[in-house]
Amino acid sequence: MGAWNLESKQFEHDREFGELYPYLVAEHRSPLRRLGTTYAEELQRGKETNVALAASFIDGILLPPGGVFSYHHAVGFPNRKRGFVMGAELQDGSLKPGIGGGCCQVSNLLYVLALLSGADITERHRHGLDLFPDSGRTVPFGCGATVFFPMRDLRFRNSLDQAIRIGLTIEDGFVVGRVHSAQPIPKRFEIFEMESKMSQEGEVWIRENRVGRRTLDSHGDETIEEVAHNIARCAYDPSKVASLAGGAA
Repeated sequence: MGAWNLESKQFEHDREFGELYPYLVAEHRSPLRRLGTTYAEELQRGKETNVALAASFIDGILLPPGGVFSYHHAVGFPNRKRGFVMGAELQDGSLKPGIGGGCCQVSNLLYVLALLSGADITERHRHGLDLFPDSGRTVPFGCGATVFFPMRDLRFRNSLDQAIRIGLTIEDGFVVGRVHSAQPIPKRFEIFEMESKMSQEGEVWIRENRVGRRTLDSHGDETIEEVAHNIARCAYDPSKVASLAGGAA
């Protein structure tokens, strides 16, 4: 933990809860409950507690131009003493109970916000499991980031020429993320699926895709870059899901 403590200084950011950052740069929301969830209600409630707590540690963080955000340095160690409880989490490709379980929903949301804000992703670890079909999905598959304290972190750099404010709140059954700036941003960022395929290895279905980011400037000029390449094992049978049947063939 020596290196961890040495670098912690660079991730100490101010927080702002007023109205000094009125311009919306990016917004995304994720439901706390999903249809088809199979784990116990107690773990679901625990997950919701953990998500709300992790979000509270991040809400209001100001990231200066060139500043780097670290999920673990913002949220810290998820233990009972800090209010985290047992929730469902991914371990070795399957859902299991664990203290702080469910917090990956916050890191997933932050990853999407970072992409939609034009940030440079400096560390991100993809999930190895595709948990549910695309019904209700509002961003491409693979727009997630798994975290595990302290080894697997999510880190991104503010590439804009001004500070941004990261806001995370719980609203009507959703965890909602918003990025604001003090002045208008003359660019717009979009993420989209560049290519996707399903393949079967024995009885196991594998999903693979590539995610792109489109940047549109004030003159209408467009640039496209690949931001993620994802490969994951399906936790469901895609051949039985109508929306994916074509891609699985």
